[in-house]
Amino acid sequence: MERGVYIEEINGAIKDWAAASAVPKSFSKILIFGSLINRSGRNFVPQGATASDVDLILLFSESVNNASSRSEALIALRDQVSHLEHRVAKILARASTDPIFSILPLTSYEIHQCIHKGHDPKLFLGNVFHDVMGDEGNIASLGGYVDYDYHYENLEAFSVIRLAQAYRNEYLGCNHLGICRIHGFSGELPLPKQIMRSGALLRYFASDREDQSFRTDLEEGYHYLLQLFERMRASSALHQTLWDHVSARSLGRGEAPDLTPDDMLLAHEVMYDEAKGLVVPSVRDAIREVMEAESTPSSPN
Repeated sequence: MERGVYIEEINGAIKDWAAASAVPKSFSKILIFGSLINRSGRNFVPQGATASDVDLILLFSESVNNASSRSEALIALRDQVSHLEHRVAKILARASTDPIFSILPLTSYEIHQCIHKGHDPKLFLGNVFHDVMGDEGNIASLGGYVDYDYHYENLEAFSVIRLAQAYRNEYLGCNHLGICRIHGFSGELPLPKQIMRSGALLRYFASDREDQSFRTDLEEGYHYLLQLFERMRASSALHQTLWDHVSARSLGRGEAPDLTPDDMLLAHEVMYDEAKGLVVPSVRDAIREVMEAESTPSSPN
């Protein structure tokens, strides 16, 4: 099969899958990027030990704008991934049970600020993106500018957002058999170390930032998150379940419940919202908003 045919057939499979699933309700765009479309798929490897992933970005709709709504959207989507995997495995004649798709759900904020899980802020600027559901076709860039000083100024908050983004990607890593990469957490700690590290970064960033030890203090991070999860417990059934599981594990006696993948997904999304709320306001964005306001014609009285 020619490379261009792979592109057309996989694009069609994604489009059909999206139309038959919950994707359009929660995501405004589906974008293919990476080796499948770069240089007309010249470097895309369909089968074998070096088989390529199919890279997708799913852009959250503006209405999906908090931890619980993003989590609900991803929980619904996860159940649908195996259907897409099954269809594309047939197209590629791929025998491996490894996931074919690397799905990266993003908010418009992450794209605007060029926040990428792999610490590559130029990924959204220096790639070609194919709009699966829309009429734009290939898009040369999703962002406009990387403000490195602003990234450094918000280093801890952006690190937490990157970890949340990475967890979404791992959470949706499921093969055509419905077997997913992420499983529950049953370790001795009340929370996975990665989550506690994020809590430590948030604890530091929310403080006066003079005590550098807060950045790596897992215990401080854990207590910060425990208070945060408790405050959010009444927000939704998902939040209540997260609190029930985390608080039961913190007691340190008896048989503690495992944290489910959904629990950890919500925990990351709660930390995402907390981090976003703590970031230093962007002077660049403030200036742009003023310029846009000034250039907008006033409506007649």
